[in-house]
Amino acid sequence: MQVIYRLADLDGRILDWIALRRGRMLTTLMRAVTRTGDAPSVVAALVLALVLRPGRTAVLVTASTLVALAIFSAAKRLCRRTRPLVHALIAAPDRFSMPSGHATSAWAIAVSVAALMPALAALAFAWALAVSFSRVVLGVHYPFDVAVGASLGTLSAVIVLFAMP
Repeated sequence: MQVIYRLADLDGRILDWIALRRGRMLTTLMRAVTRTGDAPSVVAALVLALVLRPGRTAVLVTASTLVALAIFSAAKRLCRRTRPLVHALIAAPDRFSMPSGHATSAWAIAVSVAALMPALAALAFAWALAVSFSRVVLGVHYPFDVAVGASLGTLSAVIVLFAMP
């Protein structure tokens, strides 16, 4: 149990350090980036991909994202970690922070895209990293929330890609 308290303390100190150093330009950019990971944006992008470029790639990326969000929902109910109270610059979608849904879906999409379209890997990973970082910069998640979300998204993509070769 001591390890959990130490991790939570470290998480809070990292968030404090980031919050004290965020400037107006960075927060403006992160507000825009975080919106690309909002549920309506992700759903719209997945639907567009399925409609405009139907096929195996669009189906697998969508499946990875849906699996990730199912796992995320269960994990969120189990963890029930409260969000940071001090540094939030935007409204949070709910009261719990662990894991980050934005990071979960972003990494499920990025890993799937990278595996299926290697030419887009760098762009996909840069986007997922930016969405994840935006959640911490905007103060709605602790760094560990985002790391757990990224791990769940990655795991979900790997599961789907191996289950549906």
